[in-house]
Amino acid sequence: MGQAPGVLYYIEPCNPKVVPYGDYFDWFKYVKPNNSDPYLERTLDPAFKGLITYGSKWIRQPYRRFLPNRRVVIKEVASFMSILWIYKRYQPDILLVVRHPCAVALSEKKKNTPIDRPIKEILKQTDLVEMHLKPYVNVLKKAKTPFEIYGALWGARNRVIANLIPDYSEWNTIFYEELIRDPIGYFRKIFDNFNLSLTDKVQKYINMSTNEQKPGTYSTFRVAENQIDKWKRELTSDEIEQVRAFVEPFDLPFYRLESDWSLD
Repeated sequence: MGQAPGVLYYIEPCNPKVVPYGDYFDWFKYVKPNNSDPYLERTLDPAFKGLITYGSKWIRQPYRRFLPNRRVVIKEVASFMSILWIYKRYQPDILLVVRHPCAVALSEKKKNTPIDRPIKEILKQTDLVEMHLKPYVNVLKKAKTPFEIYGALWGARNRVIANLIPDYSEWNTIFYEELIRDPIGYFRKIFDNFNLSLTDKVQKYINMSTNEQKPGTYSTFRVAENQIDKWKRELTSDEIEQVRAFVEPFDLPFYRLESDWSLD
């Protein structure tokens, strides 16, 4: 979406790895609507205004910052659990991308995501527990192995989203696997929904980024069809079962079918 005409694209302005005052806790931050939060305000206020932020590539198409009709598009991960706070404060159009928990677990494994703090950081947030996760505290506490923790984290994060979706029908939700099976078709729908122009240049970029491989943990250039079932090839059956065992208790409306977990 960052290639669309007139768009200022921000990649994870809340990522504590690029924010000097960020802390590991900020990956799991939950803020109630209408509350104040210095971290999110300092990272997101400039982004939504189209200003330079930490980690932003300000030299890329800087003229867009002065266009009268420019659009701000923000891709965010760290602020996922504070999505309602973001919505109430900035009133953005929202697109939620949901990805299979085993694919996310594999990604966390490859990034060597530490497992000693995540559950603690979630459980110490009393507002988060009271509003969304009270029925699942025991599930979170029981997670011990890396893949149990990855599953529980996926469940907790998406439980927050699942609780909100029924009340916010204007939010758009797509599944990562469907997107990469038909990138041009899905991006056409997305661009139409958000009133963006899917130009020939944008389509060329989409084709390149989904059919070419570039190295790097955070590279966005991947052969799309290789990504859908990558977790089936690289995770053991025991690791998959550990993820599933700690996702299912959250009773989410995503990936509920047996076929969603099948290795066939």
